[in-house]
This record gives sequence, structure tokens and C-alpha cells, in this order.
Amino acid sequence: MPANLPPQAQALWVKAQDAKTPDEKLQRLQEFLSAIPDHKGTEKLRHQVRHQIAVLKEEIEEAKQRRKGTGVSYLIEKEGAAQVALVGAPDSGKTALLKRLTGVAVSSSSLPFETQKPVPGMMRYEDLLLQLVDTPSISLSQSVYTTRAAATARNADVLLLVVDGSQPAVPQLSLITDVLERYRVHLRPIKAQVKIEKRSAGGVQVLATGRPVCTSAEVVDLLKQYGLQNALVVINGPAELDDVEAAVIQGLVFKPSVVAITKLSQTDDADAVFSDVKKRVAPIRVLDAEAHDFSLRLGAEIVSAAGIIRVYTKSLNDKNRSARPLVMKKGSTVLDAVRVIHSAMLSTFEYARVWGSSVKFQGAKVGLEHVLNDGDVVEIHG
Repeated sequence: MPANLPPQAQALWVKAQDAKTPDEKLQRLQEFLSAIPDHKGTEKLRHQVRHQIAVLKEEIEEAKQRRKGTGVSYLIEKEGAAQVALVGAPDSGKTALLKRLTGVAVSSSSLPFETQKPVPGMMRYEDLLLQLVDTPSISLSQSVYTTRAAATARNADVLLLVVDGSQPAVPQLSLITDVLERYRVHLRPIKAQVKIEKRSAGGVQVLATGRPVCTSAEVVDLLKQYGLQNALVVINGPAELDDVEAAVIQGLVFKPSVVAITKLSQTDDADAVFSDVKKRVAPIRVLDAEAHDFSLRLGAEIVSAAGIIRVYTKSLNDKNRSARPLVMKKGSTVLDAVRVIHSAMLSTFEYARVWGSSVKFQGAKVGLEHVLNDGDVVEIHG
């Protein structure tokens, strides 16, 4: 996407962001789309705006139906330790997987596009609950269903890419990748990440690492063209000005993923299929959905991909740890754990004792800055 759209298009984008109602925003986005120059360099931008328009239309229709008392919401609120969106082509086996892993009673057949809205279910992995969400099958020709699937994927913490092992895998993987990237969802880390945080004052501040191609002055000028006078812009990697513009319109998102291959028993050479898929999606982990330990391995991969750890608490002089863990982000410290337990404990904190892999000996005394590992037990002293 080239930076510096025509002033007319930039002005229409600003108007769209200032819209007071969904209907007004829809009209402004449609005007903005018509003002974008139609050439190959703006193809991704035009598709991206069409996606926003499609989502907005569906939200408006949902609101109308809810007012009538007949509406169905397609937004699945997050529950459990992580939300995992199942994404795949028609008849890939997503719905059957959801039913098997969560016990949710959903109809499952070989009919294409049988799932027309996201369907959630809870899967237990050890002492965690993970939320799996079946999505409509993606297809280049089914925009309404694909929009719902992509919106769920953008909202999820992890993606479970479901591939039918009895059918050629490459076209399925290409479809999943192409469709998600059209909706600004990437399956591999983005080389240049740009985050823009709007602020009420202070002008435009640019914090950059990784040798961006564009200058801070160019970023400030671009944001002002889009009506952003106050913002914090964080750039990681060799970002160009068009990467910044993409973040202004709608940022790229990276979603960690796991691949599950279904129906491998229905193919003549399951090992070859598995090996081929593994090679093509590396370093994304690949699992055989028919393996006896699939649910256990899937749970471990989801926890790893989501970047979460389990931290247990222990009362003073109590031999047993808490039954339920604190679910925290990888890299969390004792300070983070204390804040989750009760921030008032910070005022009296003296030290913590930790049992687990993050310490050299069990029950070691540590301070607030100590980084915790999965499975650690923490006892707060104060």
C-alpha cells in the first residue's frame, strides 16, 4: 500500500473516524473507498476497507435485529485461559473437532458451510479451561461467512488451522493464508510492527527500534494528514511509511497458530502428508488430530502459543498450593502476581518464596522483580 493517498481520500478517512453513528461511518467509509485510486498498489488497502465495510454492515444489521428481539450476536466473548479460533476450508473437520474436544452438541456433516456463525465450547487441559470457537468455513466466494470467520480469528488469542488430510493440503493452506492476510491477519511474525496509541495531548511521539526505513518527521507528517495530532507511535523493525499508513487504517495482527490434520487415516500415505504439511508451515507446530494423545498435545501447544503460564499461590505455613492457578503472561514477575492477588499487598511486601523451575533451589527468597515460570508456586511474605 503506497503512503500519501490523495488529500481528498485522506480527508474522507478523517471524516469516517469522526463519524458519530455506525450508519454515518458506513457512508463515510464507502466514500473513502470510492476515493482510493484504483491500481495494483492500492489493492490491499481497497480490500481492507471493503472488509471494514462488510463488518460494519453486519454490525448494523445485528443491532437492528436485536432491537426487534430476534438478533444473533456473532461476537464470542472470551472465556477461560485463552480463546482459540478453528479456521479451515469447507468439510475440513472443524465442527467434528469442536464436538470431540468440548462435547458441544453441534450438527456435523459433509455439507459445505453448515456452520454459519461462530460456535464456542470449553476444552479442559490439565487444570485450565481453553475456549475453542468453531468458525464458518472460509472461501473466496462466501464473503459473509468468511468475514465472520476472519473477525473471530482477529479476536482470538490462538488459531487452530484445520487441514483435511484426505485432500490435497497445499490448496487448503494457501486458501487459509491468503484469506487471513486479506483481512490483515498474519500467521508468522510481521517483520515490521507499528502500533499507534491515540492521545488527548502531547503531539505525535515516535519510538522506533530495528532501523525503520521512514523517519520520525515523515511519520509525524503522515499522521497529521490523517487528522492525528496527538499519538504515540511505536515502531519495531524495518518499517516503511506504507506500514505506518496500514496501521492508521487498520493494523496488521500476528496470530500464533497450531495446525491440526484431520482424516489422515483416509489417505494412502499419512506419513508423507504429515511431513509435507509440517515442511510447508514450519515453524508452526503440526498435530495429527487422530492421534490418541491429540487433546493433551493440543492443550500444551495452545498454552505455549498463547504465551501464558500458570502460577499457584500458597498461604503461609500451608503445605498445599492453591487448586486453581493464576493465568498470567509469559515473562510475568512476582510483582505482577501480587497485583493479581491483591494490589494492597504491595505496601507490606517484604519478600516471596518460590518453588518451581524459576529458582535454583526450592523455597528460595525472591523480590518483586523475579520472573516466574509455568507451574511456579508463590508464597507472599509481608
